[in-house]
Amino acid sequence: MALSTAQEQNLLETPDQTQHIGEIGEISNLDQTQTIHLNNTYDNPVVFALTLSSNGIDPAIARITDLQDDSFTLKIQEPRYKDQWHTKESISYLVLEAGSWELDDGTILEVGTVDTNSITMGEWESIDFQNDFQQMPAILSQVQTYNGKQLTRTRQMSANADGFEVALEEEEALLNTGHETETVGWLAIEPGSGDWNGLDYEAGHTGMNVDHTWSEIEFDQSFEREPGFFASISSYAGQDSAGLRYHNLGTSDVQIKIEEDQSLDRETLHNLEMVDFLAIAGSGNLTASAYEPMSDF
Repeated sequence: MALSTAQEQNLLETPDQTQHIGEIGEISNLDQTQTIHLNNTYDNPVVFALTLSSNGIDPAIARITDLQDDSFTLKIQEPRYKDQWHTKESISYLVLEAGSWELDDGTILEVGTVDTNSITMGEWESIDFQNDFQQMPAILSQVQTYNGKQLTRTRQMSANADGFEVALEEEEALLNTGHETETVGWLAIEPGSGDWNGLDYEAGHTGMNVDHTWSEIEFDQSFEREPGFFASISSYAGQDSAGLRYHNLGTSDVQIKIEEDQSLDRETLHNLEMVDFLAIAGSGNLTASAYEPMSDF
């Protein structure tokens, strides 16, 4: 298949078929709205900007409001019962070209999008992987559009080596009200650790042990520097609206907790859930080779 003009100019193929597929960066003072200009231009970029730090105590998420081929805009979004003024937070961002990719160390990842108005209280959206994962990958997902202006995040469940289910989730008082169609981006990557363009990385699952209290993720390695940290709740044991926050991110561990809002009631206790995560130490461009999944015989 012939490359598009954007791919020829910006994905910069090399003789071994390795090409630029993305980039990683960090925002240390995310305010109400901030536009990030990317190093490269992409045909179908998918952005992951999760999870927020915990400088401010009000419930909040990072919401993508304007995704372009060479930039995106983020805002901190609180539930509607809050004033929308939030303390500056730290967050890392990861931008990847949609597709199936293989890292130099053989790790397989798949990046995709789906347009959906599925909500957690209704019928969930099923995602079938194109790749032949040998085990359940670590999965991240995030809303890429801003069609519905209410606080909106994704929830995941039923993951295995073949796919997973995803749905949109608003604040607790609005769980049954439906939502406009949004584009949801997702990343599935084989669990483990390795080297990605000279940047140490680690992907994995926590097990069903994360709730509303601070839980520690101990990395299998000690990074040379504080990594960018990305995480999604990957189970659905608790049906109340739930997001993630982190603090005390270091080179060998990080603390995370599930955060509920109080739009419906004062209770913020949450059942134990599993969290999928990806940590990458460093910033800059990311490369990989196109991966062709094996065909069924």
